[in-house]
Amino acid sequence: MRKINVLKYLWILGLSVMLSACGWHLRGQTPLPAELQVLAIEPSNGYLLFQRALRSALKAANVQVVSMSAKPGSVLYLLHEQYSARSWVLNQDGETQENIIHYELKFKLTDADGINLLDEQTIVLERTQRVNPNTLLSQIEEERLLLQEMREDAAQQMIRRLSKIQVSD
Repeated sequence: MRKINVLKYLWILGLSVMLSACGWHLRGQTPLPAELQVLAIEPSNGYLLFQRALRSALKAANVQVVSMSAKPGSVLYLLHEQYSARSWVLNQDGETQENIIHYELKFKLTDADGINLLDEQTIVLERTQRVNPNTLLSQIEEERLLLQEMREDAAQQMIRRLSKIQVSD
């Protein structure tokens, strides 16, 4: 019995070593380059719902978000955020049965001197929402939750893109 426990622990240890060696990380645990550890977000008061998701993702990556007056190492510019919903599937009466929820975010990253570290990037996400005319109120809440999930996904994609930046001295 004791031999089985030892073998199980060795197997788990070996699997953990292999996963960390291939660069795999838990979601939200993506390390960022040292130059991005102190970061400002501009505009600081815009895109509030997205910024909530982004700040949470940056906190998980051990990034300190500061104001421009605190002289950050780099500046993340949120350039454009757009959300739309359109009918996708119609029934024989012309009533909507499914909507496509579209979310788009544009951003870029510069160093403290304004030199581009990452040119303008676009993240595009889409989700499908089933429509039932009998449950309109719950569909409004579902759409709100889908959009929040899309913002969180966009923040995670942004963190992954930032983690790939090679900063040269």
